[in-house]
Amino acid sequence: MAQITPIRGFSNTPVSRSVCVLTTVIAIAVAVLQYKHYFVLAIDPFIVEYGQYWRVASYQFSVINESDFLLTVLLWFQFKTLERFFGSRKYLSVISLFLLYNGVLCFVVMSLGQLLVNVAMYFVSKLNLPLISSAFSAQYQATFLNRVIPGPLGVISSLYICYGKYIPVSYYFKIQLSAEENGAEGEQNNQGNATLSAAEAAAAAATSRHEHGAPASASTPSASVPSSPRSPVSAESTPSAPGLFSELNLTNHFQIHAIYTLLLINNGIHSMIPCVVGIVVGKLFISDLLVGSNRWSVPLPIYYVVSSPSKAWSRYTGLLQSRLGGYHPVRTEEEPEEVNDDVRSTEGVGIRAETPVRPLGSQFLDTFRT
Repeated sequence: MAQITPIRGFSNTPVSRSVCVLTTVIAIAVAVLQYKHYFVLAIDPFIVEYGQYWRVASYQFSVINESDFLLTVLLWFQFKTLERFFGSRKYLSVISLFLLYNGVLCFVVMSLGQLLVNVAMYFVSKLNLPLISSAFSAQYQATFLNRVIPGPLGVISSLYICYGKYIPVSYYFKIQLSAEENGAEGEQNNQGNATLSAAEAAAAAATSRHEHGAPASASTPSASVPSSPRSPVSAESTPSAPGLFSELNLTNHFQIHAIYTLLLINNGIHSMIPCVVGIVVGKLFISDLLVGSNRWSVPLPIYYVVSSPSKAWSRYTGLLQSRLGGYHPVRTEEEPEEVNDDVRSTEGVGIRAETPVRPLGSQFLDTFRT
């Protein structure tokens, strides 16, 4: 079960910590070394002309926009609850699986989509319509599906779907938006109560005069109900229906929804394409329709490197030194600590034999003896 209370920092979430650190380090290194062009995925010219298919894997490992970097790191930090839910190794396995599926499916959608758009434009240009045919060209050209924004937007979209599915809502709260309407309704209710109280007072005065035998025509002018141009207020007034945006109902997930919405629309259609693909992959995962989602697991050496690089480095360097350090002879001498322990054990046995253990009854009786 996921932790309901907030998690401080990255406690017991080593994969989330490593992912945030790697995202920051790679983004800074790419910006300083001016390697941003290596992380751009575009069908034309990188795939069509140059055949650089390695960009299908590289474009998800770094962001080249400052706003995308900020939103991405914030979402990685919020998704640390998913690591508590899945476990560190399972969480890393899910991320690696999403990297594979999002990269391949996004490339397929971009390639087939751009091809179909160009085919449709070709047939439209052959219709010999004066206004429509001139707007479309029969030659191949780049469309809005030609490129996407670099970064793990698809992976984050898939994790966003998993977060909404597996992490429960802790609390709900409302934000009141129509304070002026409430004030006007309260003032109108006060006026209605005042008119109603005046009518009740006049009716009570008429009843008292009737009991004392006073004629109805002898009533004083002050006892009459004052006429008002307004319609009389009924005792049971119908409450007015609330406005369309009178209040806003939110949950403790609202900050994740807000940050993800900004990431979705940050770069227009070029960021929506990988996000929509990631949402589809996430829906397939939570429905158990994603191939390999139940059997795939990251190998332990890779998990150790990602979760704790320092411990993995010390472990592998020690193993390498033991392999390359040469032959180590087997120790034949006994350790002095073990010899001393044997001596102490034999001495204890002798002392135990000289003073046998007294029964419990004898010990109890010796307590009361003088």
